[in-house]
Amino acid sequence: MQRAHSLRARASDLLTHHQHEAARELFEKALQSATQASNGTSKWDGIFKQENRGSLSAECRELMHSCLLNLAMVENKLGRHNQAVERCTRAANLDPDYPRAYRLRAEAHLGMRALGEAEIDLRKVLSLSPDDMDAADRLAKVIARGNREKEEQEQSKRSAVRPVLLSEEKSEQGQTKALPPSTGREPARQSGDASLRQELSEVCLLYTSPSPRDS
Repeated sequence: MQRAHSLRARASDLLTHHQHEAARELFEKALQSATQASNGTSKWDGIFKQENRGSLSAECRELMHSCLLNLAMVENKLGRHNQAVERCTRAANLDPDYPRAYRLRAEAHLGMRALGEAEIDLRKVLSLSPDDMDAADRLAKVIARGNREKEEQEQSKRSAVRPVLLSEEKSEQGQTKALPPSTGREPARQSGDASLRQELSEVCLLYTSPSPRDS
């Protein structure tokens, strides 16, 4: 455990000097060392007295929890938000009542534009720490941002539908104009029918009128 504590201290010092990548590597080593020590207490239970086992196990969990949260913070700073979410989830499993795990996970979700997940985590922070004004302020901003994005999406959908409707309307108008005029040939046809009737009438008269030979 001494090695794990030493690695965490060195990593914290690097973090204060903004050496994030180097700090991440040492926090990772400290986490591995603490995890091995925790597994060791389970494997060698018979060696320790009951009170020592409990104390060492709690120390390991505290160190693992601390390293996971620091790793999550560093991952966020490096833009590795998926890894930050994973670290925070592991930390929350170790201590479900510690608000910082949910705060850092909300920050990671915001980095991935996952507003719904960020809102859930910020609400969890406030349920554990109702006086956290910073979390309340962030939650209000996340909700407002989510509402704006929903409104923009709806407006975008409406804007996308309008050109389609206009195009369909123009298409229908074009088809109507393309139809041959129904009145252009009607008079000619009616005139032709009248001439035909006149000719038939004259023929009938020829057949019905008495010929000079009958008179």
